[in-house]
Amino acid sequence: MKRYKVVCIFVIVCFFLQLFNMYRNFNYGKVETSEFRPKPISLPKPSTKIPNPTIPKQCITKTKSHEFLFQRLGIHPKLAYAKAATSVLTNPLEQDEFFKVKQGFLSVQCPVDIQSSISSLASNPRNSNVKWLKSLVQQNPDGSEQLLSGLTILLEREEYANVFWTILDFYDIFVIVRNLNTSFANTRLLIIDAHYSTRLDELWAATFKEFVRLSEISHPVILEKAALRPFRESSLLLKRYSEVPLVEELAKEIWKSFDLRPRIRNCAKPTLLIVWRRDYKSHPRNPQGKINRKVKNEREVVDEIQSAYPSFVINEAQLDSITIEEQIKLIHGADIFFAMHGAAHALTLFMKPKSAVIEIFPDSTNAQNWHMEKVALSAKHKHIKYVAPRENTYNRFTTIPQGMSKELIGKALDFICPS
Repeated sequence: MKRYKVVCIFVIVCFFLQLFNMYRNFNYGKVETSEFRPKPISLPKPSTKIPNPTIPKQCITKTKSHEFLFQRLGIHPKLAYAKAATSVLTNPLEQDEFFKVKQGFLSVQCPVDIQSSISSLASNPRNSNVKWLKSLVQQNPDGSEQLLSGLTILLEREEYANVFWTILDFYDIFVIVRNLNTSFANTRLLIIDAHYSTRLDELWAATFKEFVRLSEISHPVILEKAALRPFRESSLLLKRYSEVPLVEELAKEIWKSFDLRPRIRNCAKPTLLIVWRRDYKSHPRNPQGKINRKVKNEREVVDEIQSAYPSFVINEAQLDSITIEEQIKLIHGADIFFAMHGAAHALTLFMKPKSAVIEIFPDSTNAQNWHMEKVALSAKHKHIKYVAPRENTYNRFTTIPQGMSKELIGKALDFICPS
């Protein structure tokens, strides 16, 4: 009787899961993930012999700025599997985009005590580095591996299509790179997730020496020096009251990737960048592409600002509709950033220091979010916050009251160009 009940429960659960998938297909439509699949990346053919076969004295070092630094780390791609990396899916689930790895996926040449290495991490189940470290074994190369020289950063992303989390990843990796006395231009980035392509891939590709996906590696490789990106929740950008060093240095590193240099502010003709939020499809798990916090009266806002500040250079942009290079150049050239609350505010990290950032919230509930203010203050900007009356927001749109745009810009101008 007990066994019969278990079988019945199992059948009922499967039935409701099937209903759920049918609902997703009906409500959102089918999304073929092929349009989001990354472009193939070609690596050199494997070396026939690994040079410098000397076994390192120490294969793993744990330091303050990054959790683990490896010497001659082996990667065995056939021991990793992700559904999204091998199939064109309809309505993929988030877990389809993460790799499952078997023991031996990572290897080093000297003896290691894995349990002691991960003991400090295992207490937090969200720390994905535990998964990778558990796959680590001692194994000598057999000569078929390709040696990738220099430093490689291993990164497993979470909210991969979100600008804020991408910039946070950039910052944390930059801290590692600086502490190892090198630069993005001399560093390889190995993406160890199976997320789909987004426009943000352009930023990774433009910044690092090489931008490689685990799914594009078909044969074993040995990384001369490698580091796992630290546990994301330990990032200084997620600690509200912590100082965040190296922000200006990071901005300069990004500028250099796009042939940009520090500029002098022209207070006779300040540049205002207005970023509009509009519907867009960023990844296959958002098939309708509907977003919140859009401005209802865009034209009235622009006309009001132009009338009040005729000397301003005003640039308007829907950032997701233009290339990353165009986005960075607009950000670099802006003295004032004006936008509804959203992840695009993270790009203000790359503005000239001591600029002004205006963040508009549709209601007091959203206004409790402090992350974009943290980014602005870390870059030494003036952060100006405005919360619209609740009745001004309806059906994903917010109406900015007459006169408010002029007032907000006035506060920003007083900071960047005090009289």
